[in-house]
Amino acid sequence: MILTAAGRQPNIFFDGVAKAILTTSANVQILVRDPVGQTTSAFGDAWVSSKIYGANDVVQGSDGEFYVSLAANNVNNNPASTSGYWVLLYSVDWNSGITYTEGAVVTVSNLLYQSLQNSNLNKNPTTEAAYWRLISLAYVSTVTYTVGQNVVGPDGIFYTALRTTVGDTPASSPSDWVGTSAAAAASATAAAASATAAAGSASTATTQATNAATSASTATTQATNAATSASTATTQASNASTSASNASTSATNAAASASTASTQASNASTSATNAASSATSATASASTATTQASNASTSASNASTSASNASTSETNAAASASTATTQATNAATSASNASTSATNAASSASAASTSATNSAASATSAANSFDLFDDRFLGAKASDPTLDNDGNALVEGALYFNSTTDTSRVYNGTACQNVAPVATTIDLATQVTGTLAYTNGGTGITSPGTLGNVLTSTGTTWSSAPPAAGGLEYVVKTANYTTFDKEGVLADTSGGAFTVTLPATPATGAQVVVADSGSFWGTNNLTVGRNGSTIGGLAQDLVCDITGASVQLVYDGSTWEVYAQIGGNGGTAVTLDGTQTLTNKTLTAPVMTAPVLGTPASGTLTNATGLPAAGVINTAATLTDTQTLTNKTLTAPTIASANLTTALTLAGAAGTNGQVLTSAGSGLPSWTTPAGGFTAMQVFTSSGTFTIPSGKTTIKVTVVGAGAGGESYNAATAATNGGGSTVASGTQTISTITGGGGVTPVNSTGNAYRPGNGGTASGGDINFVGSAGGMGDLVSYGQAGFGGGSFLGGITPPVYQTTGAAGSAYGSGGSGGSSAGYAGGGGGGGGAAIKYLTSLTPSNTLTVTIGAAGVGGSGGGYPAGGDGFKGVVFIEY
Repeated sequence: MILTAAGRQPNIFFDGVAKAILTTSANVQILVRDPVGQTTSAFGDAWVSSKIYGANDVVQGSDGEFYVSLAANNVNNNPASTSGYWVLLYSVDWNSGITYTEGAVVTVSNLLYQSLQNSNLNKNPTTEAAYWRLISLAYVSTVTYTVGQNVVGPDGIFYTALRTTVGDTPASSPSDWVGTSAAAAASATAAAASATAAAGSASTATTQATNAATSASTATTQATNAATSASTATTQASNASTSASNASTSATNAAASASTASTQASNASTSATNAASSATSATASASTATTQASNASTSASNASTSASNASTSETNAAASASTATTQATNAATSASNASTSATNAASSASAASTSATNSAASATSAANSFDLFDDRFLGAKASDPTLDNDGNALVEGALYFNSTTDTSRVYNGTACQNVAPVATTIDLATQVTGTLAYTNGGTGITSPGTLGNVLTSTGTTWSSAPPAAGGLEYVVKTANYTTFDKEGVLADTSGGAFTVTLPATPATGAQVVVADSGSFWGTNNLTVGRNGSTIGGLAQDLVCDITGASVQLVYDGSTWEVYAQIGGNGGTAVTLDGTQTLTNKTLTAPVMTAPVLGTPASGTLTNATGLPAAGVINTAATLTDTQTLTNKTLTAPTIASANLTTALTLAGAAGTNGQVLTSAGSGLPSWTTPAGGFTAMQVFTSSGTFTIPSGKTTIKVTVVGAGAGGESYNAATAATNGGGSTVASGTQTISTITGGGGVTPVNSTGNAYRPGNGGTASGGDINFVGSAGGMGDLVSYGQAGFGGGSFLGGITPPVYQTTGAAGSAYGSGGSGGSSAGYAGGGGGGGGAAIKYLTSLTPSNTLTVTIGAAGVGGSGGGYPAGGDGFKGVVFIEY
């Protein structure tokens, strides 16, 4: 490892302990530490991102909560923000990463669940009924209950679910719940199990509190030991400092001795010189001086050695002082860590104690709930009891099973009486005979009457009768007027032309009728203003210029469709039979059978070719006789009461099969073979494959989505959308063409009468939106919404106060179910797309998918909605 430019070591990650040696770049050792790294995980240490944690290690997160590691080699996974690696130490919240055993108890959204199996991993208690059982006696309106689950209703009665249900109060929903003593016994057992589980949780929490307290005591002892070690290290540091001071003094003294010896050596040398100069000095003095010089030199050498030893002692003392200071620092750090561990352990003990208190409170609450249950559901007894199972007076509504008579009996406040049986199924074919009176939910009639009849109430009885007359309301107008939906306008233009303007924002199915009440439209035209919508698909106003006509306009969701009637009010109309005179009319390519020229009986035929020359008597054409004209050209003849008895043919050949007469702009027409166009079509009513025929490179594709089902008011099983139909790539690559399925009405309480929308389309040259369904009527008549039509029509009319009608054409929606005051909306019709595909390769294939019909809503006690009609695909080539 190389230190950074700042002299710091980079991050080092390892698991376990190691020996660290610090050296210079020349590999000279500076410092050794053995071991380094944390050898144990202290309980409740603050989480560190670089530390590697093992399974079941406990840390304190940045949010102050304590977490338990779920896996080994757990590094850099923040417990406060990372899922799957940590779980709260004292939490009973369900966690997808924990494997639960049979009997384990968790909470989800403040509701208590118990595990039904071992190896229970990642099974959500709110959706996995095979793995978890809800532990709850009181009925909760937002919980979805399954068949066989037991609850105590708001009325104190014990109920068992007959089917999957949510939001249906047991006391008022006999088709969803039934009160039985057998279910009561099962619920009592479940309540006892809940109490036992709660008591077990309380015991576990108490054990955790004891363990946490023991951890706190151990941490306190460690803190005391660390403080003692710190005190000892401080004393050693003081002793080392004293030794260093003594060594420094010894070094100073040794240096002084060396200086003295050096001076003496110098003096001895001077004496030797003097002795040598004095030739007469005695040899003994010279010898003595030499000996003294030798001794002085020895003393100097000894002094130098002492100085070197003193310097070494000073260096060693300084190293000892540095080591003692480091040990003191380490001891102080250990003391600080031990104090933190003691604080954390105390917090853990406090949290565990709180958890124990809460668990004990839960156990007490469960026990109280069971006691309340046991006071109302007494179990099996041979005779009517006078006291409950605790020896207290019976409460009103207490229930028991009489084992002598095999009946359920209930205490009414005075005495016990049999519980009225609850009928869950009645076979009307075998169990009901005769006429069911209206007081018992029937009609009191024996025959449905004739087709189209409706049930009519007199206030006391029902009868089958034709529906009351109804329809448009008519108004007379002689000037500009804006009309309304379901209104007829008798437009009198005798005083001058004017405009009747259509409604601005029409709904699908809106109707308006205009009629020539004054028989003056041919003279003073009536204009129908489109008011922002199109009429017949064109952005143009409609001009009515035929006398005596009437026009019905119906809005189909995208345009006003026009349905005209001529002569309905006595106007002059052209008929297919009878004798009539046409004035100022141009007949284009008329076919005349046995024409009669009429009067005058004689006259001059002019502008004719092929007549005999003047003075030549031949078979002459007369105006009155029946004659055959051969090779005559009639120029601009006026023919009255044309009556041709034989077919007109062209001179020459009659042409071949499939040829058509074609005009060249002048002269006679000729037979030609038509070019282009489509001559065949394949219809898909089920999914399949279309193979491009030989010689065909262009085809026309029409795709229609399926209709949605009509809704039933407050349906238990909601209506479904219609499926989309598509034409997509096979071996031939194209952009997918889609006719979307119709959309179902809203299925929620109070909203089921709203209509479903029409399906959309995409990928076509032209994309059509399906017709929306009709809105249900919530008044006493209960008129359901009609089913929306598709591109192919088929608007499905509703059936009065009964099951909705199914769609009648490809892509049409079903009508809503109807009953008095509660009618469902109609399903939307499927969308449609038309696409011309070009540059295709013969023998390649396209994939065709047909949308499935939407299913009508059902259940909930009201008539079901009608099913939609499936989609369809047309391919022309």
